[in-house]
Amino acid sequence: MIGEGLKLGIEPIRTLIYSSISSTYFGITSVGLLSPCRMLRIVNLTNSNLFLAISATQPASDGTQDQIIMPANGYYVLDIMTNHYPQDGSPMQIPIGTKFWTRTATGASNPSSGFIYVESYYGY
Repeated sequence: MIGEGLKLGIEPIRTLIYSSISSTYFGITSVGLLSPCRMLRIVNLTNSNLFLAISATQPASDGTQDQIIMPANGYYVLDIMTNHYPQDGSPMQIPIGTKFWTRTATGASNPSSGFIYVESYYGY
């Protein structure tokens, strides 16, 4: 019998165009995670440094909820399950319904080109 988490699933990619990005947090999509996320890849192909927040609800844009800095034309990989053995049988993961938010980083100009992408990987 195949155990849960031995197969890889990939959710549809989430995309936001540069013209929607400003100093106020904006959702990369309005759709939260459909499956618990075990690996996340964020690609910033805009020409500006961006902050990212991972939250079910829209975060404050006052700097208190900035979580990840995304350099212009850079990427970030968060591999939650690497070398993780759940002692109680519960894997570490980002929960269903979580959304991804972005805004221009402090001191950076709003982007004038490109997109930001979020890829979510899950086990089943």
